[in-house]
Amino acid sequence: MNIARLYQQLGFFDYDIPHIHKWYLSFFRVIRDFVVLPNPGDNSLLLCKAYLRIFPFLNIFYCYFQLGRREPIKYLPW
Repeated sequence: MNIARLYQQLGFFDYDIPHIHKWYLSFFRVIRDFVVLPNPGDNSLLLCKAYLRIFPFLNIFYCYFQLGRREPIKYLPW
């Protein structure tokens, strides 16, 4: 099953690190993180679900995690 097709409405963190970088960073190439903003208009909380992509047809669930900020963002990046 194609995990990306299952979660089309979610964001995706791409860790596709080129092979020319340090060997110990290559682990990030197998991580697939899908991200959702649970509260529309509120960017202070991200809920995430991580998979390890062993083969294109084999994705193993790894964990759930959250990213958030306790304080409002003062300086927007744009």
